[in-house]
Amino acid sequence: MNTTHYNPYSLRWKHGQFTVDHPQTGLPVPVAEVLAPAVEPAVALPPAAQAALESNPLLTREQAAAFLGVATTTLADWATQQKGPPFLDYGRSATYALADLLQWLAEQPRRGCAPPPVAPLKEAPKKTRGRPRSVPLI
Repeated sequence: MNTTHYNPYSLRWKHGQFTVDHPQTGLPVPVAEVLAPAVEPAVALPPAAQAALESNPLLTREQAAAFLGVATTTLADWATQQKGPPFLDYGRSATYALADLLQWLAEQPRRGCAPPPVAPLKEAPKKTRGRPRSVPLI
C-alpha cells in the first residue's frame, strides 16, 4: 500500500492527463501512478456488480451511501472525522472507488452475528434478615 500522502490541491490537468505534485520532489506525477491498484474483492461479485465495477469504478458520495446503506451526511461526517471508507476529494465533491468500499466493508468488525460469550452464573450469597449475630443459635 502506498503510504505517501499527496496534496489534493496540487491536482491539475497537464499534457492530457491529471497530475499531482509528488511531496518529496515537487514534480508532477500522473494520478494513474498514484492510485493503488484495484483490490480483488473477498467474495465473488454478482455479474451485474462486476460489470458496474469494470465500467465505472468511481461512485459519488450519494451512490456510495446507497451502496453502504447509510445516509449521505453520515459519509460526510466520517470523512471529516477521518474514520470512514477512503475517498478521493476533488474540491467540493468526493468520489469513492468501489474496490475501496468493498475492502473497507470486509475489514469492519461484524456486529450482531455471534452472541457475546456468556459468563458462568455465580451463586449469590444467601441474604439473612436482621442484625447478624455473633453467636450462632443452637
